[in-house]
Amino acid sequence: MRENHLSKFSKLIRLFFEYSRRREITLNEEILLLNHYLEIEKMRFEDKLSFEIMVVTIMDIEDYKIPTMILQPIVENAVNHGIFHKISNGNILIEFKELQNKNAYSVLIQDDGIGINKAKGIYKNASKNYQSKSSVVLAERLAMLQQSSDWNITYSIKDLGDSATKTGTEVLLTFQKQSYD
Repeated sequence: MRENHLSKFSKLIRLFFEYSRRREITLNEEILLLNHYLEIEKMRFEDKLSFEIMVVTIMDIEDYKIPTMILQPIVENAVNHGIFHKISNGNILIEFKELQNKNAYSVLIQDDGIGINKAKGIYKNASKNYQSKSSVVLAERLAMLQQSSDWNITYSIKDLGDSATKTGTEVLLTFQKQSYD
């Protein structure tokens, strides 16, 4: 069993190294990376975590590109800040959807964890020294991509706990490639 964990972890590390050297990867490669990452997290959570990665419209995931290292930190936040603090089993949905403009697509990342507002409260009360840097780093990365004129990316985050029927966090990104290599 331990060898299987190490094998999956080493494959994930190889993908991180390979993809981090590139500005963009295909959606297929991104889905592969996210799948490997979530499989490892699933082992860590002893199967109390489930996930689904969906491509909901007809799109060729080999033709669409995505800037590297955008989605994984968001998914990591869903796991470590939303699902980790949940008492019952947790679910993560990642949905890729082609938009009407053929050069654009959206990515929805949704978890049924405790929600961003409760997570912030936990960390605020738990440690005066804790600062989440991933949101700041993501904002800086998205701003840098916008300045490059290669991408038009929109980003929104919503606490689903604000509704009466759901819990969790929803992140929606839209990607439109502005220039082509």
